[in-house]
Amino acid sequence: MLDHDRVQRKLQRIAIQLCEENWAEKRIVIVGVAPRGMKLAERLAAMIQEHNAVDADLIELRLDKNDPLTGPVKLSAELDMLKDRTVVLVDPVKAAELFAFTLRVRAG
Repeated sequence: MLDHDRVQRKLQRIAIQLCEENWAEKRIVIVGVAPRGMKLAERLAAMIQEHNAVDADLIELRLDKNDPLTGPVKLSAELDMLKDRTVVLVDPVKAAELFAFTLRVRAG
């Protein structure tokens, strides 16, 4: 299990990498998988804001952790908000890992 300091360092590295990779973007979207992923997404967004490199919009994703492939999925925003935006998905997959995945959502 990661202690607080290791989580902070890992989040800081991810924030810096996101700023470097998305320097040309005006805004990115950070989607946190509820509940713990959303808390990490909020911390990540705050770190990105500290670097003044890019603005980050936060969206919460709720899904059935017991049935993630066929169960209901709910976003705290409309899907249109993701079109043509860089989206970062944050989910603490296991207690010892933090998963952040970046993708580009295309219109159409």
